[in-house]
Amino acid sequence: MKNYIAFLLGLLFVFTTYNVNAQEKKMNFGILLEYQTAKINVSGDLLEDTNITTQGIAVGVLAEYKIAKSLYFGIQPKIALGELTMDQVVASLETYEEGLIEIQLPIYLQYVLNLGKINPNIMAGYSFNINVTEQNEGLLIADQNNHSLFAQVGADFKAKHFTVSPYVGYENGISNVTDFYNSNDELLNSRKMGIQLGVKFKGSVL
Repeated sequence: MKNYIAFLLGLLFVFTTYNVNAQEKKMNFGILLEYQTAKINVSGDLLEDTNITTQGIAVGVLAEYKIAKSLYFGIQPKIALGELTMDQVVASLETYEEGLIEIQLPIYLQYVLNLGKINPNIMAGYSFNINVTEQNEGLLIADQNNHSLFAQVGADFKAKHFTVSPYVGYENGISNVTDFYNSNDELLNSRKMGIQLGVKFKGSVL
């Protein structure tokens, strides 16, 4: 975890000190800051009255390669720091909260409509997510790895040496959980549906 944070800080330093002309470039590098909120639906009668939500902040880096006139392939590894909240867990425990740390590894395709200084864009992709939270036995034990699909819309606002790109997105993910306040270790399916709000700062090279 410490190495990953150091990597993010190093790329942030490179981005903020590397000024290049962005015209006719094929490779974008940048950083991002994102707010995430989601609702988790878990199968099974035991959880039918339980409201499970997550929210937090993600920071990350990105790299995008221009594969066609207006089409980019990109990756943007992120670390998300947040909180998971469960309401109406059982009669004796109405609300349960725990910290949530997740490493997210999205890949995506992005289409940019080149209009000039302001360029709308749309992107869609897949994310492999690694839950690195230390979890408590006897409550909600989530799989370490989970998967999600996402789509985002936004706009690129071009400055002289960099681009600012606010965006909004939707995520739909799936994973498994086991053992919810009982000892039968039942495997349950969960589906995560969430909203992403963020901003990217990008510069171009090559």
